[in-house]
Amino acid sequence: MVKRKQSFPQQQIPSDATEVSQLILAKGVDTFINFPPLPPKYFEMKKDHDQKKEKKLTFTLTCPYCEFKTYGTLMGLKSHLQDGRCTQSPPLLHICKICDKKLENHKEASIHITDVHLNPYVQESRSLRTPTKPRSSLQVGDAGDEDEENEGDEGENEENISDDDFNESSILRDIGSDRKTGNKSSHTSPATPLSKTVQQTYTFKVTQEEVLSKITNLTPNTSPDTEKTIIQLISNGVLQRTSCKFSIDCDSLAKPAKILQGRGRPKDKTHHYDYVSLGLFESKSTSRNSHRSYTAFVGCAVWALEWCPRPTVGPASEQFLAVATHNREHLLEPGAVYEETTMLQIWNCGFLPLRPTGDEIPQSPFFSLGIVLNAGPIHDMNWRGVFGEQLVNSTSLGDLAIASGAGEALVLSIPLPESSYPDYKVVKPNSYLRLVPNQNVSMPFGQCLSVCWSVYQQQPIVAAGFVSGEVAIFNVNTKSKILLGHKIDGCQVIYPIRCFNAHSQVVRTITFCPYNPRLFATGSYDRSVKVWDMYSLDAPIMDSGENNPSFVYEIEWPCNFNGLYVATGCEFAMPGNHGCVFFDLNNPSWPVSTIVPFKVTSWSISLNHWLNSTVSSDASGSVVLSAHKNPTIARAKLKRQRRFMLYQCRPKWQFDEEINARKKKSSKKNEKHQEPKEAISANKDWGDDYKLKFEDMQLHQLYRYNRTEAYQRSVRMENFPDAMVELPVSAVLKARWNPNFSSFSWIATATRSGFLRLHCVSGMITLDVMNVVRDCVVPK
Repeated sequence: MVKRKQSFPQQQIPSDATEVSQLILAKGVDTFINFPPLPPKYFEMKKDHDQKKEKKLTFTLTCPYCEFKTYGTLMGLKSHLQDGRCTQSPPLLHICKICDKKLENHKEASIHITDVHLNPYVQESRSLRTPTKPRSSLQVGDAGDEDEENEGDEGENEENISDDDFNESSILRDIGSDRKTGNKSSHTSPATPLSKTVQQTYTFKVTQEEVLSKITNLTPNTSPDTEKTIIQLISNGVLQRTSCKFSIDCDSLAKPAKILQGRGRPKDKTHHYDYVSLGLFESKSTSRNSHRSYTAFVGCAVWALEWCPRPTVGPASEQFLAVATHNREHLLEPGAVYEETTMLQIWNCGFLPLRPTGDEIPQSPFFSLGIVLNAGPIHDMNWRGVFGEQLVNSTSLGDLAIASGAGEALVLSIPLPESSYPDYKVVKPNSYLRLVPNQNVSMPFGQCLSVCWSVYQQQPIVAAGFVSGEVAIFNVNTKSKILLGHKIDGCQVIYPIRCFNAHSQVVRTITFCPYNPRLFATGSYDRSVKVWDMYSLDAPIMDSGENNPSFVYEIEWPCNFNGLYVATGCEFAMPGNHGCVFFDLNNPSWPVSTIVPFKVTSWSISLNHWLNSTVSSDASGSVVLSAHKNPTIARAKLKRQRRFMLYQCRPKWQFDEEINARKKKSSKKNEKHQEPKEAISANKDWGDDYKLKFEDMQLHQLYRYNRTEAYQRSVRMENFPDAMVELPVSAVLKARWNPNFSSFSWIATATRSGFLRLHCVSGMITLDVMNVVRDCVVPK
């Protein structure tokens, strides 16, 4: 280990930034860091170490706090304690001598001095030696540093596109060139995100909420027609009483990865885990060190999941989740609609702090409101929150747009649940808006699979996609007698202002551009992603064409960069050529970079605008968190993506355990035992019992995450199970980052087996991020 240089006296540091940069180049970065004092236990171990060394005895040094880290030298133990690698030791802060800023560990302190006090001098000297190269008009202005630009140019040379060469993308080009992201620092690990995106997202959210606050309430509060009981829903097959048995392992992914050369992955040691089951609406908390997660059972498979948006400005408020469950699957054919009973669930997750401490233990989420609808399966949901003056005496969480299997979109005003745990209400509403694509009762477009809110010219707009490939655009606040239909059972019918054929097959997802409400993107089973302009819907202004090799399931449009994050399926694609990808809209050729390569279908992707990170899930039960730099510049190499397994769900079939038990018993008697493969596959059906094992990553501390098993599993394809030969009981259907300012470190996921899970990625909330959050709340 390299010995640190002698400390530089703080009184001799000059005030001029250029002279400081010259001193850093001459003396080194470590000379300008005040290292924290070592804990007293270290000196006790040092004394014992010196005595054993004099007697020439063999020894190993074990960390006195975490009790599983061992070192052969004092320098290793000292670095472990002083650099913040030990998660159980008292917090030791490193202080920058130049600006007295406090940082968590040695690595963050070195990055701070390099980026803040050294790089300005280096960039100035470069600009004096070499003239700067003008940026292309299609690139996002000030989106990355010079090193990132040179790094990106190694993998792919981009040509400058003029207005005459590409007139179709003039709208996107103008938007991309006008937005100044200013992200000059990049990820060195998931624990050091782009802190500037917090300030940018905060400004964007506040501006967006000011626009939404000017729109009056669209629908009356959902009034209950009749109250339902849970027993009736269970007897009708809508919900299940208990979940399957499961266990939670918080050690497997957090342990250091051990890869044996030439022998593949070593077999994990067998541990005993207690398998338990949850009753309907029951939740369970899991904690290990400072890591916290919550698991609840919602009754059956979750097909739609959305956080309720809460005000950015003001005190922290309770967080709510909308959960749509259904226990059946339906054919996606034009003209086929379904109207069986389904239930929309509202869960109260309480106050979720960004970085909870021992004194701030969040309350377990609990079921607070159920809304029963005869609208078939709910495939998608999208919220329009309540902001500004609307919050005064408001009894509503907001308007929720629903894509239903009955062939229409619904808009409900969700009341603020008044009940507390364990009390709840289950009601059937009698007043809401029905967005019908045409005036015919036959519903030729089939099921509605996707919805999305927008505000265009101070009018609330809802776009809905259907199985037939049609997209309908509704003005929810319309007063036109032509667009307003008759009321059916107290529900107002609204017809679209425009309906057009967007794709040749199912429109699976729709999302509006966050910084231009005129633009929206659609994804389909015809393996294409298209960008549309509200002014001209005759043809898309941008089309991915044949760039995407498979079905498109979800799209996320970031507010800080000009591109699209897309979750794709495994259909018609080679392994490794699908998963979660990024489309760069700055380039008309739509260059694609893979974020997370999955083996099976990636059902969901969610973007955290605050931390510039995504979380994605697939059909085998893998949930992967990926932290990004500027995606429009650094996209050439896959290794640049910082990602790790958030958790992995693996099924254990009872029949397989019986076979393994018989094999072990026969091996003791030295007898060969073989079971026919036909018998094994025949017993893997929905009727057999199975167990689920959740392997969680400890998310409270992400230092050196790339040495953990969670990182190794995310970068090696053999660690992504191929679930095509088994039933997808472990599939994670939805994953959602919390979009609210007070709780954007929390992630909600939902599984095919009916589990709702919450995780707090507090390891990404560093001191830099907390300082920016405080500056947003209390401006300087």
